[in-house]
Amino acid sequence: MDSVSSHACGAAQLNARMRGISWRSNMALMGLASVIVQLNTASMTLPPAGNSVDATSVMTALSIANTTFTNVTLSLYTAGGTWTYVMNFTYVDGFSVSHNIELKLVHTPGASTAVYSGLLTYGITEKFNGGNCPGSDPKDITYIGTLKYTRNSLSDMVLIQRGGQYCGTGGYASLATFESNGQLDPAGKWNSSAATGRC
Repeated sequence: MDSVSSHACGAAQLNARMRGISWRSNMALMGLASVIVQLNTASMTLPPAGNSVDATSVMTALSIANTTFTNVTLSLYTAGGTWTYVMNFTYVDGFSVSHNIELKLVHTPGASTAVYSGLLTYGITEKFNGGNCPGSDPKDITYIGTLKYTRNSLSDMVLIQRGGQYCGTGGYASLATFESNGQLDPAGKWNSSAATGRC
């Protein structure tokens, strides 16, 4: 029995892991949404089809404590309709641990505000004790996840959330495997020769 939640230990552990995934996805979406706000504040226009706008400077101008933005872009697909948000930054926490964070959102609006779809992908580096990653503690790991959403109407929305803890750092594209639709592939396993993969 978990002493804090009074739930069975297995259920408490699952709930804690789900809260972590939910929190990371929520923070990622809020961060990406802030790009539009800052572009509007800076009186910068959204890019036309086939172009992108660099928002790194406007995000840097926020002077968020312990945060350094390295790449923030907003792009509109050549055919129009599909937007791609990319945000890469470094955050130093209260324990002086540096976290490299990369976010990507591909969003396609539908015929109305109640219809849309998209895919969020995130990677967040962390220090971790224990587990089966090589090396001594604390080990470098990366939390990687995807959130696929499809909304067909006000009362019909499908969410598919996948997340894992991967050994090493260097970007989610090099550490994890993804399905053809961009979602995190749950079949991806530890690669001992490359020292990457799910831990």
